[in-house]
Amino acid sequence: MAAIWDEIVLEWEGEEYTVRPSINFLNHLEQEGGTSLSAMLVRLGKGDLPTGRACQLIARTLTYAGCKGVTPETVFSETGGIGADIIMAAQTILLGCMPAPQESGTSKKKATRKTAKKK
Repeated sequence: MAAIWDEIVLEWEGEEYTVRPSINFLNHLEQEGGTSLSAMLVRLGKGDLPTGRACQLIARTLTYAGCKGVTPETVFSETGGIGADIIMAAQTILLGCMPAPQESGTSKKKATRKTAKKK
């Protein structure tokens, strides 16, 4: 069976940390109250992902990958806390938690719903 997720690679303090998402990883990220991945994806799409949530998401991912001593507060202080770098790292994690697209011809079930393209 092929993996359904691609690896997430983050750099922290000059080292690369890699995580291949799994159900355990998703549960690890969602353990904190109010940290549903779907809610964070919606807020990210609206440009409204709170900095604290982004720092928490990054810290939890790095911890899961084996980085010691990283907290949301250290992520905030080391990165300046607000800016494109934080949001890009959070986006990398959230999008990495989405299943990788299946290769053509590997799906057993065909799509039954079509959507019209807007012109």
